[in-house]
Amino acid sequence: MKYRRFGRTNWQVSEIGYGMWGMAGWTGSDDEQSLASMQLAIDHGCTFFDTAWGYGSGHSESLLGQIVRANPEKNFLQLLKFRPRILSGLASVISHWMIVFLPTISRNMSPAA
Repeated sequence: MKYRRFGRTNWQVSEIGYGMWGMAGWTGSDDEQSLASMQLAIDHGCTFFDTAWGYGSGHSESLLGQIVRANPEKNFLQLLKFRPRILSGLASVISHWMIVFLPTISRNMSPAA
């Protein structure tokens, strides 16, 4: 896997990202198969995951949380997208996410970690 510096940070992220749209509880998706596929990507060096609230109303984020907990020694970058017009309904969720996850992400992605 090749890696690139993320923006102006010193974070190194994989050039190949893992799009999670198809594993968000859509017809035919299987959580166990999705988790196995994600683990295979991680084993091959993938560190960049693309999710969105619209991908099953948070289901892809739930799966990503499971895989992150299963790989505590690794660092990941998540791209989370949502539409601005639903921001008001998500404000409390996003605030909670920032409080709970951003310190961990900052700690795990820092050069000293």
